Formats: sequence, structure tokens, C-alpha cells
Amino acid sequence: MFSLPERQLFNRLETKIDAICPKFYVDAANIQVLHEPNEFYETLKNLIKSAEKRIFLSTLYIGKEENEFVNVIRQAMVAKPKLQVFILADQLRSTREFPANSSASLLTKLTEEFPERCEIKLYHTPNLRGLKKRIVPKRFNEGWGLQHMKIYGADDSLIISGANLSRDYFTNRKDRYYLFHDSNLSDFFFHVHKTFAGLSFDCLPSNRELLSTTAESLPCRFRLEWNNDVPNPLTNLTGFIKEASNRLQHLLSRSQDHTSERDYTRPLTSAYGTSVTENDQNVNKPIENNSCERTAIVYPLFQCMPVLTDQVQSTEDKVLDLLGNTIMNEKVEWTLTAGYFNVYPELRRQLLKSKGPGEAIVASQQANGFYKSKGPSHMIPPAYQYIAEKFLLDAIRMKKDINVLQWQRPGHTYHAKGFWFTYPGRPFPFLTTIGSSNYTSRSRILDLEATLVIMTQNQQLQSSFQKEHQLIRQHAKPMGSCNLEKVPLYVKALASLLRKKL
Repeated sequence: MFSLPERQLFNRLETKIDAICPKFYVDAANIQVLHEPNEFYETLKNLIKSAEKRIFLSTLYIGKEENEFVNVIRQAMVAKPKLQVFILADQLRSTREFPANSSASLLTKLTEEFPERCEIKLYHTPNLRGLKKRIVPKRFNEGWGLQHMKIYGADDSLIISGANLSRDYFTNRKDRYYLFHDSNLSDFFFHVHKTFAGLSFDCLPSNRELLSTTAESLPCRFRLEWNNDVPNPLTNLTGFIKEASNRLQHLLSRSQDHTSERDYTRPLTSAYGTSVTENDQNVNKPIENNSCERTAIVYPLFQCMPVLTDQVQSTEDKVLDLLGNTIMNEKVEWTLTAGYFNVYPELRRQLLKSKGPGEAIVASQQANGFYKSKGPSHMIPPAYQYIAEKFLLDAIRMKKDINVLQWQRPGHTYHAKGFWFTYPGRPFPFLTTIGSSNYTSRSRILDLEATLVIMTQNQQLQSSFQKEHQLIRQHAKPMGSCNLEKVPLYVKALASLLRKKL
């Protein structure tokens, strides 16, 4: 049994988040936590192979070398003549290699073969246009904003993750992956996909040929067209943002609970069967159908400031602020992990004022995907180490029970992100967040992000949260005990100057 303070905390969080965003009740048995990149890849391929009606993939990019993955989609479409495929990716990232082969040119193989059943959409940030777009080099233009959501759906199943769809994420780049079997949740995220697709460019086949800088003729294979009834963001910014805000507003506000009547008959107010307006003493009332013991509450959050007017607000920063205040005011144990640890200033302040013990799990320099890369990007791993070191030093100075752990596993890189909340003295977390956001200033201001908050009192699902946490933690060591590489002064200066871009 859960104690009265634990029930009260759960109900307070539920009531407050209810007022911000949509809410789903999902049978805890229909949520599976995946752990390894190859498990994610095999599960995703199996979902695609078994799909009958629809496949929808929202991602930063699909690797230009992912012929096997694209062929899995193709074979599913050949076998199922009614199957439709919808892909949303980022335009800047998907066309980076142009005019050479790229993610965009790979994907057009599908639209060439299935023009009526396959839709490829590429989002372009409205922050980069005109003269700025012409002069900013390709390797740097992604710093103005990206489509960063990772939503992978097939029929009534759904994977929410932080992982992209490329070879390293399928083999040796550690991330987090939650699999849901729930028609309501899948339908909702398909609607999310289609809404953002309606704000993006069509990626269509093209037979034109362009000359590269080496004068070698290479097939372009794709063309980009704006075919929406929304103003083009590159030519009419004000009109685009106004219409985008109108279309996104219903995804970014509290709405009717999305609960299946065939599974749950209780009032959809509290996971403990109590009304949000009842006094805390009601948490001791018997639970008539014991539904809270088998239920998970799922809240979809979105961060999409680049496409919103000032009158419409994203939901992720509102809920993160609520979670940050919970850390400051409630004695909960918390863990935050981010492959790119650079939490935005307000969340950083809240973490450093935490009432209970906490820890941050970050990527070591060697586990950062940019480690020893060519060009300016080689400065990224030491910059993140410097930011994590500063956070740890501030925690020590403030005498807080907060530790920073570095994740390192030979031959692997680290990209996982999210929170876990645990009641003091309890073995398992009761809350986690999963999704694409790194909780940085960049995530808040520049990118499109999708995150879930999952709360549950189901012990089996809680134990899955804990197993995931332990498997991540087994490759992490306290930063204070690690032999850290020295961070050059010029990297420290650049990290401070460009913090909002990291």
C-alpha cells in the first residue's frame, strides 16, 4: 500500500498537469520499456512488417545509408496494397549532403514507387530564411532550429523515443524507447504527425540532374514544393506563424480525457478514483475497481515556440516548470539524464534548490557523438563536460545532495534523456518523462519537441522504470571520480557564449 503523503503528492501532480495538457489513461500492461538499440530497431521493423493500415514516422532524419530500413517499409507496402506511409523529417538535416545522396534522396525511392500511398514531408524552420539562409554554411544552419520529434507509429502501436533512424541509433548509440499498444494514443499522435506535416514541404521525386562542385553528374532525385493552404514560412513568416498557431492550439491545451470506455468506467479525474475537487482525506477511500493499480497516466507535451504566436504557449516548459517546483518543494528523489546536458537556466536553478537527493547522468566526452570529429564540432564534447562540471561545483557549493555521473561504455555513444521521480525510501520511480527534448534553451526556443510524462502506481510498470534506470546507471560513474580530459579555455569561453545553441 502507498502512504498518505505519497498519494497526496501523486494527486497534486495529476491535478496540476491535468490543467495544462491532454491526458490519456493507458493499461500499464500495454506499455513496454525497450533497452538496447538493436531491440529498438528489431521492434520497429516488426511493427512496420505487421502494419495493415498506416505507418507514420516523425524524426529528425533517416540515415542516408538506411537502405535496409527503407526496404522493410517498401516490402510492407508491396505485401499490403492498402497500407499508407507518412514520414516527417527535418529539411536542413535531410538535405545536408545535397547534391550528393542524402536522406531526402533515399526517401524519394518510396514516393517514386508508391506515389499515391507514401507522403514525405520535410519541415523547415522559419528562423532561417532570406539572406541568412544563403550565407550560413550547411554544417551550421541546423543551429537555427530543427524538427526534432521522434514519434514512430504503426496502426495502434507507437514508440516514443529520443532516437533517430540511422545506423548508430540501431546499433551502438544508447537512447530510451517506450512502446505503447493503445489505439487512442496512436490516433492522437497520428493527428500530431499530420498537423506538423501540414506545416512542412513536400519532398517529391525528380529526374533532374545537377552538377556538383567536382563537375560529376549526380542525380538530385528529389524536389521540394510548398503545397499547403498555409503561407510559406520562407516567404510569409507572419502569416505562417499565425496559421500554425491556430492549428496547433488544440494540441497544446487541456482537453477531454482520451480514455477508452471499454476499459475504464471510473471518473477520469484521479488515478486514485477521487475527484480533483475533493479533500486530500478522500485518498483513503477504497478504490472500487482497483483501476489505479493497472493504469498509467500519459500526458503528451510539445515544445514548438518557432511556429507559435505570443498568445499560444508550448506545454513542455509549463510542465517542466511544475516538475522543477516539485523538486524544490517536495522531498522526492530525482534523476535527470541528457546526452547533451545543458538544462535551461530556470530548470537549472530549480534542480540546484532541490529538497531531496538528485543526480544528473551525462555523456562522457568519449560517449559524445562528436568526440574527435573534424572541424569546429570537435569542441562540443568538452563544452558539455565543462557545463556539467560547473553544475556539480554549484551543487557542492550550495551543499546539496546532488551528484553528476558520467556515462561511458566502450564502443557506444550516449543520447538518452528524461526524468525519473521516486518517493523517498521507495525502490521504484512513479514518474518518468520520455521523448526528444534535451531540456536546453535550444529545445525550448528553436526546435520542435515531443515528450511524454508517464505517472503510475502500477508496480510492474514502476519496476520497468527502475530497470531502465539501473541499466543506464551501470555504465555511469561519479564525475568526481573520473579522470576528466582537460577543457581548453577557448572552449569554456565558447560554451558560455553559445550556450543557447547547445
